[in-house]
Amino acid sequence: MSAKIIVEIVVIALAAVMLISLAAFWMSIKPPKWPVTNSPSDFGMAYEPVHFPSSDDITLSGWWVPATNDSDKTIVMMHGYPAAKSDILPLGVFLHSDFNILFFDFRYMGESQGKYTTAGALEVNDLLGALQFLQNKKAEQSQKIGLWGFSLGGAVGLMSLDKTNAVQAVVADSSYATLHDMIEHLYSRYGILKTPFVIGTKVWTRLILGIKISDIAPEESVKKTNTPIMLIHGTADKEIAVQNSQRIYENIKGSRELWLVEGAEHGQAYFKAQSEYERRVIDFFNKM
Repeated sequence: MSAKIIVEIVVIALAAVMLISLAAFWMSIKPPKWPVTNSPSDFGMAYEPVHFPSSDDITLSGWWVPATNDSDKTIVMMHGYPAAKSDILPLGVFLHSDFNILFFDFRYMGESQGKYTTAGALEVNDLLGALQFLQNKKAEQSQKIGLWGFSLGGAVGLMSLDKTNAVQAVVADSSYATLHDMIEHLYSRYGILKTPFVIGTKVWTRLILGIKISDIAPEESVKKTNTPIMLIHGTADKEIAVQNSQRIYENIKGSRELWLVEGAEHGQAYFKAQSEYERRVIDFFNKM
């Protein structure tokens, strides 16, 4: 085989990898939308539909749920990827008696505006917008603010802490440690093609979104805050391995808790140990 043919084969192979990685990248930032199929009233909670801008001016959709008992503490609850605010409604019921709750859809997802999702990079701006909404419109009921986030939502909560002083406590359930490692895990099934696919994704993310994947790292953000943090993770999680929360925990400088739920898969920690989950989270937020 001549050198020219070898070069042509290599060029074609590289072009194919880049095109495949582009297709995968495009599907990841524009996944099928998760429908909002229910509301807080379906769980016996009175609520107010609300809309507010992200810090970069994308209109977001949310639900304000006042506590059953008067409270000056609010919990912001954040869903995973690719989901919507209705997906985590069942997990908010146990907080309803003691805390006000703000549910909202991240950009592009659910009923919020936005052209694409960014797996956490720009969703921090959505949370900052939610915090500004609470400070402007619900200040009396939000003198103390806690964050609860699942998966993507947990990562966003952790990455917001070096950008705001409005938060008094964070519970992150099944967060990733870095987006780079998540991408490597996603492509690990492709064997020797993993590296070129990862490189391709990095290139498209930087060229199209202007985002550097290595900057999306909750494990680095927690080094810059003293906000109390509770990490929860299932030991049988195959989507985001438990080592992610363990790495984040090692980097936390302030008050920290790590609860590993034995045998729980991704999104199942609450259902695997519901009573203990509720007790631990309520006790943690009551310390705010």
